[in-house]
Amino acid sequence: VLHIGRSVIAEGIEEPGSTYYDNVRPLAYPDSDAVLICFDISRPETLDSVLKKWQGETQEFCPGAKIVLVGCKLDMRTDMNTLRELSKQRLIPVTHEQGSLLAR
Repeated sequence: VLHIGRSVIAEGIEEPGSTYYDNVRPLAYPDSDAVLICFDISRPETLDSVLKKWQGETQEFCPGAKIVLVGCKLDMRTDMNTLRELSKQRLIPVTHEQGSLLAR
């Protein structure tokens, strides 16, 4: 990728969030300039995990890296089945405002 006249190498590594991988996941962080932290818009608890797990882990293992917060499954925000299931728990999908607030 060429960015402002400089060649930039972009490499993506998907790291599972399972606690099973807690010991090996930090091996993927060295020399990272940026980290994408993804959450599921249709599962509000995944936004909580950004704060409770991913933000701290990223700051610990690559403190100088830029963090990009990515909301996935935007289409599920208006999916009737998703809304019905969330309403049973008195929840709603993550709003744009909630994501933006956390991204700051």
